[in-house]
Amino acid sequence: MVSSTKLKVIMGAFLGVCLVLMSTLAEAVVKVYPRTVQLGEPVTLVLTGEKIEQDFEQIDKSPIRQHFEIYEVEGNADRVRLTLYPLRVGDWTLPKMQAGQIDFAGVTIQVKENSAVEVKWQHPDSSLPIFAQQRYVWQGVVKTEPEFAVTLEAHPHQKPPIETFFTAQPVAIDRGLFGEERHFLMAFWSEQAGSFALRSPVIRVKNNSQKTWLFFDNTQTVKVKSLPNYLPLNMPVGQLAVQSDPLPWFLEASELNLWSLRVTGDNILADRLPNVPQKLQNSPALEWLSPTQKQYQAWSKLGWKTTQIWEMPFRAQHLGWVTLPPLRLTYFDVTTQQLQDVVLPATLKWVLPSGAFVFFKTLIGFLGLGLGLLLWLWVKAWFLKWQTYRMIEAATDNQQVWLAIRQLIIKIQNDSFGQIKPQFNELALSIEAGFNLWFNQNKTNVSHETLDVIEAFNRHFYGAEALPLHESQRLAQSWLSQQSATQMLLNELRTMRYFLKATPKA
Repeated sequence: MVSSTKLKVIMGAFLGVCLVLMSTLAEAVVKVYPRTVQLGEPVTLVLTGEKIEQDFEQIDKSPIRQHFEIYEVEGNADRVRLTLYPLRVGDWTLPKMQAGQIDFAGVTIQVKENSAVEVKWQHPDSSLPIFAQQRYVWQGVVKTEPEFAVTLEAHPHQKPPIETFFTAQPVAIDRGLFGEERHFLMAFWSEQAGSFALRSPVIRVKNNSQKTWLFFDNTQTVKVKSLPNYLPLNMPVGQLAVQSDPLPWFLEASELNLWSLRVTGDNILADRLPNVPQKLQNSPALEWLSPTQKQYQAWSKLGWKTTQIWEMPFRAQHLGWVTLPPLRLTYFDVTTQQLQDVVLPATLKWVLPSGAFVFFKTLIGFLGLGLGLLLWLWVKAWFLKWQTYRMIEAATDNQQVWLAIRQLIIKIQNDSFGQIKPQFNELALSIEAGFNLWFNQNKTNVSHETLDVIEAFNRHFYGAEALPLHESQRLAQSWLSQQSATQMLLNELRTMRYFLKATPKA
């Protein structure tokens, strides 16, 4: 017979073996695949075991999120499947996990560069103070081939009270020789104060073969501060600007005028912009009518911009000087953490009765017409000077050089752009005695370039001395260079016309 002592030893050993076998059977099965991926491709982590979900909930996920984004968690009580996306290129270790039946020693994942996609993130600086209702922007810049489809998504696991606002399409595209850069923005804010986890936006890229990559940035922990208690309700938090479209200096009494005001808020939603008509002071000299409002919202590389355009119709009730009231808008500047004002100063306008207003408008119209005519004459003179210079330069004999000068003078004197067809077989150049006497008395008022040209051509056409072509061109161009567009309309040109008023014989 087996003694009772030996029996106890055998039973103890048997129970120990059973406990070891049971603990082995109860240990979770952990699978990780693949071990080598490109940036943007997923890594799958599968945990299998009885009631494994309870043990998984006890695991600290923050070590995993240092290098991987937990995008999806699915399964049931006995099986948990995680879809992880690497945050950057390199060799990263999935850390060991120990909780209940989970005993995972960890594994290294090799993340290679994605040659088809480059993503640059610019997340908000979590060290700066963030206030409730303040909009902060998270930016992602994606460089890909133009044919790739790229969109932005909110993280599916972002929890309240963080709210997000974004557009799936890029807010700007920079095209280059080696692809294009698409800029994506997501604004976030919280109405409550506290410390919250801000999950990265998701950039989804689909190539020509319908392969999809997902890109993430690190999760940020933001501390949202309460706004100061002294701030009134619906105080804009961000940056404000105001502009006014110019009004004429003179207004007509009792006529309807339209004052356009433009209010722009950077990273401020439309419901927080101030009500402009309520901010304007009343004046007995002005009658305000019902305003209209237009609103535009758009993304830019700098963030979300909201613009409101207020059309303020009014009538001036008094004659004389009338003051359009100033406009003061207040907002909370998160940079200085103080209230700031943007001020549109008051402007003075002169109100005229209807008859005087029509007279001034007519007078201004005639002045504008006269200035326009003077400008036209000046442009015409400049063009004629340029045209004459080209004709002198292209001349093949002295007659053509002289003809270019004569055409310029006659065109200005006759106000004609028509071409003059010279008759070289007719007698020309007759200097009248009366004008000759005037010229001799007033030739001190004529430039020496003019005298040189007249003397040279007279010697050539009516004297025995021949003038070389290059010399006549030089003299003519020298004379022309001294004539400004304004001077060409003065008496010096009339003097030239009297001396060269007919065509010499061939």
